Amino acid sequence: MQGAVNRAEAFRGHDLMRQIVGERMSACELRNYEIGKDQYTEKRQRVLEQVTDYCRDLKSPFQTGGNLLITGGCGTGKTHLAASVVRVAVGYGFDCAFIRGSALCGEMLQRIRSDVPRNTVPLRYQEVPLLVIDDIEPRAGAPTQFEERALLELFDTRYRNRLRTVVTSNCRYLTELKERIGTRTAERLIDGSKTVITAWPSYRKAAV
Repeated sequence: MQGAVNRAEAFRGHDLMRQIVGERMSACELRNYEIGKDQYTEKRQRVLEQVTDYCRDLKSPFQTGGNLLITGGCGTGKTHLAASVVRVAVGYGFDCAFIRGSALCGEMLQRIRSDVPRNTVPLRYQEVPLLVIDDIEPRAGAPTQFEERALLELFDTRYRNRLRTVVTSNCRYLTELKERIGTRTAERLIDGSKTVITAWPSYRKAAV
């Protein structure tokens, strides 16, 4: 009986992960993050340890920040790590949301264009205990004035309410991140946050 209950719980957990992060990332967790066996193994192991430490602190109170910023080039496993944080948070019973930066800005723009008066940022993203923004940059190059204001509104609200936000970014330097999402938004993101850098080649390989 206990085995059946555990299997049912595991199924519900997978179904919830699929709803939050999508089918492809629904099986992601810290223990199946591949560190490989090459010259980058130690770096990947260190990043995995940093994200694991962040997950251990999810239920702990924090003074400011409490965010996680995962940076690095394309295909380095950033989304896997972010989805793994969601899995841990779901296990703790936290409500979570997962969205790409471009989709987030698109959704906020659609609200502004609606005939119904409402806030730019959906309450869902303002209030959810753990929000993951994958590839936070809304576009290649600098954000539009609207995107910069909308991201600032979101991060300012979450910053003031001490809600955790996990962000992945292809920006390797803080100056670049500020250019891509706005200085005030970037500063609220990184204040008191943990930053990990995935500095190795892409996992993805071209089909032969």
